[in-house]
Amino acid sequence: MQELDRITLKSFLIALEELGKPLPKPQQTDLITWFETTPNYIAKLDQIAEKYLPLEEIYQEIRTIIQEGSRHRFKSGNSTAISNILIEELPNHLTLTERSKNLLGFDDESLLAELKKAIQSLKLESLIKKNPGICGGDARIRDTRIPVWTLVSFRKQGASNEELLRNYPGLTQQDLTAAWTYYANNKAEIEQIIDADDD
Repeated sequence: MQELDRITLKSFLIALEELGKPLPKPQQTDLITWFETTPNYIAKLDQIAEKYLPLEEIYQEIRTIIQEGSRHRFKSGNSTAISNILIEELPNHLTLTERSKNLLGFDDESLLAELKKAIQSLKLESLIKKNPGICGGDARIRDTRIPVWTLVSFRKQGASNEELLRNYPGLTQQDLTAAWTYYANNKAEIEQIIDADDD
């Protein structure tokens, strides 16, 4: 991988992690489409960040720091301490999660694996829909009226995937995986709905 692509990919993945919320649907769609259809999809990550200001601000700040660190590493020839140097150079307002700190030290193969994992997660979440007039606007599976929180609630009560698929014959294993992924990424939202339903 070219150094510029490495910097772009690392900056984008860290910015996604630090964003702390899902990308808007148009950027999700672009990311999935470009990943699947564009040979040099890494170069397109800049454009995705540019289209969403909260991501762009983090992305540009991280990218600048990584570029400076890359120049320092090139001059010194020491790549082992580069992550620590980058972390020390972070502005006070930018504190990285442990996962982001780990991404700083990832090799090319690991970075690509992380991007593939992020895209797979986005694909699964694309199976989740929200419409104000359906299921009270709660997250639901595809074009069904089965809310994610209902599936999560049954799962917490001990229902297996097989039981859920038997009870909801219109669902697939991929739908359940999408529900669990959505729950993992939006735990507070789903827990709040479950708690309100229990009251």
